[in-house]
Amino acid sequence: MSDDPADRLRRAWSRLEPPAPADSWRDADPATRRAVGWLAAAWERVEPPAPVPLPRRRPAPGPARPLLAAAAVLLVAGLGAVLPHLLVRAGGATEATAAAAPPAADRPRLIATRPDRVELRAGTVHLTLLRPPAAPAGPDPTEAE
Repeated sequence: MSDDPADRLRRAWSRLEPPAPADSWRDADPATRRAVGWLAAAWERVEPPAPVPLPRRRPAPGPARPLLAAAAVLLVAGLGAVLPHLLVRAGGATEATAAAAPPAADRPRLIATRPDRVELRAGTVHLTLLRPPAAPAGPDPTEAE
């Protein structure tokens, strides 16, 4: 036997037993059993996806590719420099954009407060923040014991 730490780890791993589930769904209530059964049946009807084709290797760049790349860079740089001037000359697109903007929203106002909610309004937005209902008395049935 080797004294290598990786070998010891492999041997220890192979001796491990998987832990038993905390609770089996078969012991659960009827609604849970129906839900798990429905999900299992639906999962079995799903077909595996078609294999994804691997991308093809790109051909080696020819003499025209660097020229095309340089032309594209020059075109984008030229449009970036000329386009703002053309838009302003063409009818003041900046003024039209500013006129179409909605008015500034009002400051948020508190509408109502109740033990289970808070209501706020800001402009046309009405926001209701709900708090969860009070917890029932007694232990939480979902906690594992």
